[in-house]
Amino acid sequence: MSYEFSDRSQALNLPNPYRIENLFLYLAAAALLVAGLVVLFQVRGHLQAGIDARGASALVLAVLLLSGGIAWMWRAFSQLNYFVGRGLPRGLAPEIPEGQDGSSKAGQEVRELLRNGAVFFEDPGSNPLYRFMPNLIFAPYAVRAAAHRLAQNGVALAAYIVSMALALLVFSNALTASWLGLFYLVLGYLVIFQPMIRGNLTAQSNTVQNAKLSIGLLVLLVVVAVIGPVLLALFSAQLPALPELQINSALFFSAIAAFVATALGLATLKEQMGPPPQSVGSAQKTEVCTMNSHPAKLMEQVDRMLMERWKEAIPNRRYLRQSPEVKGRQGQFRLELVEETQPMPRERATPANLSHALALPQFRWLVLLSAWFALLMVIVAVGAYGLAHALLQGGDLSFWIMLTLGLSVAAVYALRSAHALWGRYDFRSTVIWVDIQGSYESARMEMGNVLADRLKTEKDVINIEAMTLRVWASEIDTVLFERTGPRQVLAMRGLPDVAQGMAAELRGFGQERPTLIAPQSSLDAERAAHIGKFNQLLGGGAGSAAALPAATAQALGLMPASQADESASTTPSLKGRFCSQCGAQTALEDRFCGSCGNALA
Repeated sequence: MSYEFSDRSQALNLPNPYRIENLFLYLAAAALLVAGLVVLFQVRGHLQAGIDARGASALVLAVLLLSGGIAWMWRAFSQLNYFVGRGLPRGLAPEIPEGQDGSSKAGQEVRELLRNGAVFFEDPGSNPLYRFMPNLIFAPYAVRAAAHRLAQNGVALAAYIVSMALALLVFSNALTASWLGLFYLVLGYLVIFQPMIRGNLTAQSNTVQNAKLSIGLLVLLVVVAVIGPVLLALFSAQLPALPELQINSALFFSAIAAFVATALGLATLKEQMGPPPQSVGSAQKTEVCTMNSHPAKLMEQVDRMLMERWKEAIPNRRYLRQSPEVKGRQGQFRLELVEETQPMPRERATPANLSHALALPQFRWLVLLSAWFALLMVIVAVGAYGLAHALLQGGDLSFWIMLTLGLSVAAVYALRSAHALWGRYDFRSTVIWVDIQGSYESARMEMGNVLADRLKTEKDVINIEAMTLRVWASEIDTVLFERTGPRQVLAMRGLPDVAQGMAAELRGFGQERPTLIAPQSSLDAERAAHIGKFNQLLGGGAGSAAALPAATAQALGLMPASQADESASTTPSLKGRFCSQCGAQTALEDRFCGSCGNALA
């Protein structure tokens, strides 16, 4: 990626959209670092009495806390700068290099977008989510995909929480609680929690996986909640005894924390959707033109007109170009060009601080989601301190281990759900499609008066009758969620003034193409004057013959041979003289030689 520096407008210097998220990353990092240092000093005092397994385990915990704090701090530091280099945001299709013809499948899709004058959205199918969020169909694909994932995760978590509450709080007893808690721990990890955070926990990834929601899972949760405690009570005598595990409450709190993150994420997406597009898609203007010139001249004029529409002196993105071809004396040709102006950021209020973000509807729930991540990380730090105390002083470890791990998973899930939405930017640009088609015939044109002029010129011209000229113009709104990611078209509005103006200008340009060749430079004018004078002399008559030398007039047939001989005899000789002394050439009127001074005869 290269970056350019110039004296252009600062309109493309976009503010950093992650400045608010960085505040919560700093808070989470500070909480883990403080907890890690406190545990580290506790371990230091414990190790003074000797090295044992408890001290070594607490030391590992301190190292993990410090590593997590540094990881979150490093991620915030990596988001301090937000540069947009040359060529960003990415085009809607692969760009055609300057001076070359070409196309692509994506470029043809942009052309069809203008032809149809409508934005295409994927069919939602029978997804019941669109019953509760009808405007979701017009939302960006990233928002729709996030909504699908969060809704699926929310249903799975809700069923998981209800089943756990019934099984552990209503129907269970001391004999079955440990086995039920172990079952829900394994089920939650394999089906719900592990898919949500699959991959590197500190990666700059926007991907949030789906929980493995299915009819079988829902039926299993209901059966286990109602029948599971009874079956475990019947076979408790045959089951091996489990050590005392106090993981049920910590696991329950972790599931509730993940469900709250899901609810905040759905509330954020509802504000990110926006209303459906209301305006007209594209504007089209058709003109009929007749011209006597090569159609390549139209391509040159189109290039000049589109160059005048550059934004911030940045060249347009060219997605399709087809130059006209003229082969043979007659045939058909086509000229086609699709370009997009430099996308400019829309007036989207990027929050400058936390209070500003809370005042904007599209950022309020997003701030709460990021704050939920930071709060969970603070609780994780407190839980880690409790775990270290249990390790060093003795006590139950299962609750603190489950609480720390479970809330860590919920915190990462909340961060990943919010990160993709923080990077949203909306752009606006103009897309123009010029399509010219017609038939041509070659012709020859003579210039000059056939009866009077002796000097004439000829020119081969291309005659184009009733050429069809079409121009489409539309202003489009696009969105991206990652600096180097793809853009999606959300809305488009026709620009009839642009389409009519360009079509009229091209028609006028074609009709005004000159057929005759006229001198342009001063040298052409001087030569034309000489040609006119010579043409007048060649026109015949006594004056013309007298103005020419006798030999030239006889050769052109303007003077008889006898008259030419007589004229030649009476015409003084124009032959020069030479000095008899030194041989230098002298003029006829000289009496002395200019070189040696000898008297001339």
